[in-house]
Amino acid sequence: MSIERTNGMQRHLFPLALFALSACTTPQYETVDREVFDEIQSTLEAISTPAIPAASEQPPDDVLQALVPGLTLSSEALQPVEERFDFAVREPMNAREFFSLLTEGTDYSIALHPDVTGTISTL
Repeated sequence: MSIERTNGMQRHLFPLALFALSACTTPQYETVDREVFDEIQSTLEAISTPAIPAASEQPPDDVLQALVPGLTLSSEALQPVEERFDFAVREPMNAREFFSLLTEGTDYSIALHPDVTGTISTL
């Protein structure tokens, strides 16, 4: 095949291929009945709107007591609050010593990771 003949074929094949490809991508438009979409939308809106009861529709007291049984604020039910304290450090203190002093004189203990080092100098 000669170079001139190849160039001539390419010149005719390119527009033909371009036309064929563009025909494949042309969208087909159809008319759609909007009434169906509107009906679906109105049904969805009706379902998604919560039915909120009026404020005057409070359940009877016996129903409320059944839902939350035994809820009282009597002095027997209340637990005492443990005493809290503040800590002030005037001079730098070993961190391990500081954390052990936090629980001194209480029912609690503390376990420190072995890598805890350094000093506490201010709070």
